[in-house]
Amino acid sequence: MRSVGSRRRHYPQVVLVVSSLSVLILTQLCFLVFVTNGTDRLPYPSPPSSCPPPPRLDAKIAYVVVLSGCGGGTSASAPHFLADAAAVLAWSIQRLHRSPREATVAVSRYPAPDLHALVHDEAAAPGGSCSSLLPILRSLNYTVTSLPSVVRPSMIGGDGHVRDRIGRDGCCGELELLKLHVYNMDKYDAVVYLDLDAVVLRPLDDLFDTIIAPSSSGCVVKARFGRPLPPRVDAFFTRDYRLVPIGRPAPIQGGFLVVRPSPPAYDEMVQAILRGNYSSAGDYGWEGTGHGLGYGGLTVQGILPWFYDERREL
Repeated sequence: MRSVGSRRRHYPQVVLVVSSLSVLILTQLCFLVFVTNGTDRLPYPSPPSSCPPPPRLDAKIAYVVVLSGCGGGTSASAPHFLADAAAVLAWSIQRLHRSPREATVAVSRYPAPDLHALVHDEAAAPGGSCSSLLPILRSLNYTVTSLPSVVRPSMIGGDGHVRDRIGRDGCCGELELLKLHVYNMDKYDAVVYLDLDAVVLRPLDDLFDTIIAPSSSGCVVKARFGRPLPPRVDAFFTRDYRLVPIGRPAPIQGGFLVVRPSPPAYDEMVQAILRGNYSSAGDYGWEGTGHGLGYGGLTVQGILPWFYDERREL
């Protein structure tokens, strides 16, 4: 979120391949899962994807990056390094939406997506750490939006566990929650969040088809490992299984997310954070469900799997 260099780097590079999707991410080894009222994952090979294209190939898609702040000097989060990363990511997306005559790779059936950069308001302000980067992002066709913090620690209730620790949790503390704004982008049919240390190698059409189609019943995508999908799929993300002991609810990997936007979903997750109903004693986690016990579990990595595994239908 903040930078390539702001996260721990002891893990290897991997290539995450799902159906016709390939996303190169510097991250931990994890499986892609889909989410409806719960999740399902089976770690064995799967057949090719097979899902009829939805009738709405005019659907609106957005790709989003988030900047909570920019570093300085020679750090990997310095604006000139982030500008390079943003340019490469934008190029990797745009080349997948060219005319087939012009393309040298497989191209998407969907129209060219919009690119968005969500920047924390303090970093985006004149003289802020990211202020010199914003004109470059705009020149790369990113729509830049300055946003305040989703929550501030002082706003959080409960016994103080979340309030006292969320600012030090994960890579970016409570600023990681800026990613939740993808749920408010409801003028789009599907929104993809990616960290800046990623490139998209092939179209994501299978995932878009599944989210946008009136019903995904009978479709087969690799994320389901050959089994038919349920009627509605709201999101795709990856699980970071290595961050918690076997048998515990796994957090998500915060660098890749495809969602059906839903402001009510945003509101429910924010309200859960503000309630601060979290306990590390007895491994109860968020709302007593065991979610949120790993790295970043007080922010996006923990609240999203809690929402999709435990939430009521929205």
